[in-house]
Amino acid sequence: MKNESVYIEYADFQALRCLNHKNIELYLISCGQEACAPDHSFGPGARDKFLIHFVLSGKGEFRSNGQVYNLQKNQAFIIYPDREVMYKADSLDPWTYIWVGFHGTLVNSYLNSAGITEKTDVIDIPEDSSIPDIIKRMLKANVLTYSNELLRQALLLELLSTLISYKQDSGNESDSYCYPHAVYTEQAIRYIEKEYMYDISVVDIAKQIGITRSYLAKCFNNTVNMSPKQYIIKYRMEKACEFLKTTNMNITETAEAVGYTNSLTFSKAFKNYFGVSPAEWRNRAVSPDS
Repeated sequence: MKNESVYIEYADFQALRCLNHKNIELYLISCGQEACAPDHSFGPGARDKFLIHFVLSGKGEFRSNGQVYNLQKNQAFIIYPDREVMYKADSLDPWTYIWVGFHGTLVNSYLNSAGITEKTDVIDIPEDSSIPDIIKRMLKANVLTYSNELLRQALLLELLSTLISYKQDSGNESDSYCYPHAVYTEQAIRYIEKEYMYDISVVDIAKQIGITRSYLAKCFNNTVNMSPKQYIIKYRMEKACEFLKTTNMNITETAEAVGYTNSLTFSKAFKNYFGVSPAEWRNRAVSPDS
């Protein structure tokens, strides 16, 4: 007989278990909070889902992969499906923890984006982490309706997003961004094609797509073999040629149309790029002998 979803609440224990789901990619199975008694333990044993316990106070011991970890507040331990583990509350200062259990075909991808692999048993959590509050909001959505199922699903995604953001705040650019260089470059190019006529900067573009200026430069160099600034100039010059050849705009109007507020600056940039002035280029482009 299939287990039915159930909500349990006692003075020192609160949990949602055996949650139903309609999404195979990512789904919540359980969540809860417990103020453990001294020496309260689990295992050695295995679980059939991913579990993350976030320590709110007190101390305890976690064993996994042949390692022993002594944990306290602002740390979390991770249990992987079918891996034997053991965890035990301290005898003098037993921990209180809050947990979330989940599974799905995309779980490994989400966890990897947060820097969590099967070799990761323990992670540190910021003092002001919103994760305990997210799980408490899951527990409040304990009436077993479809709308609450969707709410808990959204909260699980928020929790994973928060874990990923901690990795991004770690300062290591190479580990912070989840997509290939070409993806960020493509997004930047789309922004340039849409905004080239305005006074945009490389910093503006990087902020728009959510990465640093230095990482944007790395993406461009590895993808199109030029810097973002060089690409902006290239695109503006190509558009300027198009306007010079197909419209009657004068040089000042052409300059403004491709993002230059000063026609002399535009003319200098154009000559540096093509070796001739805008006027000379137009004469050659429209000449019958060209």
